[in-house]
Amino acid sequence: MILSIHLYIGLSARKEGLGGKKRTGYLIANGLYIIVYCIGITAEIINFTWAFRTITEGIATIFIDITMLVTLGELMFNAVRVRKLTGQLTETETR
Repeated sequence: MILSIHLYIGLSARKEGLGGKKRTGYLIANGLYIIVYCIGITAEIINFTWAFRTITEGIATIFIDITMLVTLGELMFNAVRVRKLTGQLTETETR
Protein backbone atom coordinates (compact mmCIF):
# COMPACT_ATOMS: atom_id res chain seq x y z
CA MET A 1 0.00 0.00 0.00
CA ILE A 2 2.69 2.50 0.99
CA LEU A 3 4.82 1.59 -2.01
CA SER A 4 1.88 2.15 -4.36
CA ILE A 5 1.29 5.63 -2.91
CA HIS A 6 4.97 6.47 -3.30
CA LEU A 7 4.91 5.22 -6.88
CA TYR A 8 1.78 7.17 -7.73
CA ILE A 9 3.21 10.43 -6.35
CA GLY A 10 6.66 9.91 -7.88
CA LEU A 11 5.56 8.77 -11.32
CA SER A 12 2.92 11.50 -11.58
CA ALA A 13 5.47 14.17 -10.64
CA ARG A 14 7.96 12.75 -13.13
CA LYS A 15 5.35 12.67 -15.90
CA GLU A 16 4.40 16.28 -15.23
CA GLY A 17 8.05 17.30 -15.11
CA LEU A 18 8.64 15.77 -18.53
CA GLY A 19 5.79 17.82 -19.98
CA GLY A 20 3.01 15.32 -19.54
CA LYS A 21 -0.49 15.83 -18.24
CA LYS A 22 -0.82 18.01 -15.14
CA ARG A 23 -2.78 16.17 -12.50
CA THR A 24 -3.74 17.58 -9.13
CA GLY A 25 -4.52 14.20 -7.56
CA TYR A 26 -0.90 13.46 -6.76
CA LEU A 27 -0.49 16.88 -5.13
CA ILE A 28 -3.50 16.19 -2.92
CA ALA A 29 -2.11 12.75 -2.04
CA ASN A 30 1.27 14.35 -1.36
CA GLY A 31 -0.32 16.94 0.95
CA LEU A 32 -2.19 14.25 2.87
CA TYR A 33 0.98 12.21 3.11
CA ILE A 34 2.84 15.22 4.54
CA ILE A 35 0.16 15.58 7.22
CA VAL A 36 0.35 11.86 8.04
CA TYR A 37 4.14 12.03 8.33
CA CYS A 38 3.93 15.06 10.67
CA ILE A 39 1.48 13.22 12.91
CA GLY A 40 3.61 10.06 12.79
CA ILE A 41 6.84 11.84 13.68
CA THR A 42 5.12 13.65 16.54
CA ALA A 43 3.72 10.36 17.87
CA GLU A 44 7.12 8.69 17.59
CA ILE A 45 8.78 11.48 19.57
CA ILE A 46 6.07 11.55 22.25
CA ASN A 47 6.07 7.75 22.68
CA PHE A 48 9.79 7.30 22.09
CA THR A 49 10.52 4.90 24.94
CA TRP A 50 7.43 2.80 24.25
CA ALA A 51 7.69 2.71 20.44
CA PHE A 52 11.31 1.59 19.99
CA ARG A 53 13.45 -1.17 21.44
CA THR A 54 16.71 0.81 21.41
CA ILE A 55 17.67 4.46 21.25
CA THR A 56 19.58 3.88 18.01
CA GLU A 57 16.56 2.33 16.34
CA GLY A 58 14.37 5.23 17.41
CA ILE A 59 16.77 7.91 16.24
CA ALA A 60 17.31 6.19 12.88
CA THR A 61 13.57 5.79 12.31
CA ILE A 62 12.86 9.41 13.16
CA PHE A 63 15.65 10.65 10.86
CA ILE A 64 14.32 8.51 8.00
CA ASP A 65 10.80 9.87 8.54
CA ILE A 66 12.08 13.46 8.70
CA THR A 67 14.04 12.92 5.48
CA MET A 68 10.91 11.60 3.77
CA LEU A 69 8.91 14.56 5.07
CA VAL A 70 11.47 17.03 3.68
CA THR A 71 11.46 15.22 0.32
CA LEU A 72 7.67 15.33 0.09
CA GLY A 73 7.69 19.00 1.07
CA GLU A 74 10.26 19.85 -1.60
CA LEU A 75 8.24 17.95 -4.19
CA MET A 76 5.11 19.90 -3.28
CA PHE A 77 6.90 23.25 -3.24
CA ASN A 78 8.63 22.68 -6.57
CA ALA A 79 5.53 21.31 -8.33
CA VAL A 80 3.48 24.33 -7.31
CA ARG A 81 6.31 26.69 -8.26
CA VAL A 82 6.74 25.11 -11.71
CA ARG A 83 2.99 25.41 -12.34
CA LYS A 84 3.06 29.09 -11.39
CA LEU A 85 6.09 29.79 -13.56
CA THR A 86 4.58 27.90 -16.48
CA GLY A 87 1.40 29.98 -16.14
CA GLN A 88 3.42 33.19 -16.10
CA LEU A 89 5.37 32.07 -19.15
CA THR A 90 2.22 31.34 -21.13
CA GLU A 91 0.80 34.74 -20.12
CA THR A 92 3.87 36.56 -21.44
CA GLU A 93 3.83 34.54 -24.65
CA THR A 94 0.22 35.46 -25.39
CA ARG A 95 0.92 39.20 -25.01
